[in-house]
Amino acid sequence: MIKVNELSKKYNAENVIDDLSFTLESGTIYGLIGSNGSGKTTLIKCLTGIYRPDKGEVTLDNNLIYENRNAKREIAYIEDTPQHINHFTVTRMGLYYGSFYDDFSHERFLELADELSLNPKAHISNMSLGQKKKLSFALAFARNAKHIILDEPENGLDNESRLVVRKLIQDAADNGASVLISSHDLTNIEDMCDTIFMIDKGKIIYTDSIDDILENASKWLIKATDASDLDAYVLQQEDDVMTVVLLRDRVSAREYLLSKNTTIIDSLKVELIDTYMALKEVGNNE
Repeated sequence: MIKVNELSKKYNAENVIDDLSFTLESGTIYGLIGSNGSGKTTLIKCLTGIYRPDKGEVTLDNNLIYENRNAKREIAYIEDTPQHINHFTVTRMGLYYGSFYDDFSHERFLELADELSLNPKAHISNMSLGQKKKLSFALAFARNAKHIILDEPENGLDNESRLVVRKLIQDAADNGASVLISSHDLTNIEDMCDTIFMIDKGKIIYTDSIDDILENASKWLIKATDASDLDAYVLQQEDDVMTVVLLRDRVSAREYLLSKNTTIIDSLKVELIDTYMALKEVGNNE
């Protein structure tokens, strides 16, 4: 279990991460979502032991992660922009990477490279971003890491490779790993994750299971003369017809809208992006 306790990190005397506390449990896939500058990358760097917290702590099984080589060996981390040794071949990169981890299987690495359509003899300097990202996955998932942290994992991947990667992530969680995925693509997060952390201005503004988040929000096409009187996030508006998101379940939202003398035109499917925007714009102002 990775535990974050009252974690803060500053740049230029300003908190980028502000007093965060949460845990990453085994066998669960977590999604970390937030806009640019919300603190996602800084949080990930603290979780992986790259950055030293200014306040609070990050522990893995009660051991501090920062400057703890043994704790870091329990984590597989894939960055948004892959960092490999350009003059190495795929095979040599596997041998080099595996020399740092006792749980690395070179045989499994070559199997994954084949699944992801990587040529073992290819030089990294000649590979595209997508190919380098696939190499990162082959390296990370050739291990038996207890904790997996992924920053924008599907950037640069083709559709076929995305399916392979999603299965790797799910299999890892099914085998007891905790997985944290940071992404701007909320559709992919919605499809893959069990629990969501929504972060804004260095603070977690909301966390819950995907199912509960979507059950406790609703989206509507309505007709109303004044949207300012509604406790809702307006997605789109043309004259007096608007699409709104309410942080209420469908039944109570319908009752609320009717009590506000609105005309309900249609009930729409609510998605994670809708809920995130409503929580960010409306939830913070409650």
